[in-house]
Amino acid sequence: MAPFRVAIQTRKEEQARQQDQVRQQGEEARREDQRKRDEQFKQFQAQLKLNSLVSRIYARLAELEKNETIETNGFFDLWRTAERFQDKIQPTLVRELIEKPAMPDEEIGRRIEALVGEHLDAVLEA
Repeated sequence: MAPFRVAIQTRKEEQARQQDQVRQQGEEARREDQRKRDEQFKQFQAQLKLNSLVSRIYARLAELEKNETIETNGFFDLWRTAERFQDKIQPTLVRELIEKPAMPDEEIGRRIEALVGEHLDAVLEA
């Protein structure tokens, strides 16, 4: 009778271990899902903030055009150039805003101006 009781106890312990393992895997999966959702939300917030400041790219390019640093063929050409800059610098700015979500608009504006300067030749040649 004792070997039978040992076998039953062993089976119960194994089932308990399996249930714990399944529970832990479920918790890990939920934590990973939550982490991904949090990351996506931070990226969405950063992009939303940048979209409200994209006019600064246009303003910086207009300033460069006024200073004769660049030459465009009117408003629509300048706007298309601003869009190309946005495509080029947005990934960098989104990454920086995710790292520092409380970055003030003034700092973002300075960063936009700096990135426009850094990528000026590459974007205008494209």
